[in-house]
Amino acid sequence: MTRYAGLEDVTVWSNGTNGHRILGMNQAAFSWFKNVETDGTRNSFAGRHMELYAQTYRCEIRDSYVHGSSNYNQGGNAYGIDYQGSECLIENNIVRELNKPIVAENSGGGNVIAYNYVDEAIIGSLTNSWQEAAISTHASFSHSDLIEGNHTPN
Repeated sequence: MTRYAGLEDVTVWSNGTNGHRILGMNQAAFSWFKNVETDGTRNSFAGRHMELYAQTYRCEIRDSYVHGSSNYNQGGNAYGIDYQGSECLIENNIVRELNKPIVAENSGGGNVIAYNYVDEAIIGSLTNSWQEAAISTHASFSHSDLIEGNHTPN
């Protein structure tokens, strides 16, 4: 397991392979992404921007800018921050123009999602009357997470 490792102060984008992650953290504890921009508009990317896998504990995503995709249809094509770990902190990020901007996928609980700015959630295959959730759970049994102080539409 990786401990106390981080990625800071960079801009990253995909190599154009769809269905993958731009950044992922797996089997990590006390690790972080800080002040990272992920740009999904380059190289025809469709997938997840940042993912904290289920085997993460007390990791952080903070002060980052996550945006854009080349495919806004359902099926994991335009996910922003996807978290599954336990006791993680997702704080003070800007997440825009994605169909699942911040999403819990079977989170292990005890996570804090706070003071993020989330806007312009997009879904590509439905009519304009559909409003996608800015911060949501996606799968069974996401539990005991604190979601507070975020700026989201509706």
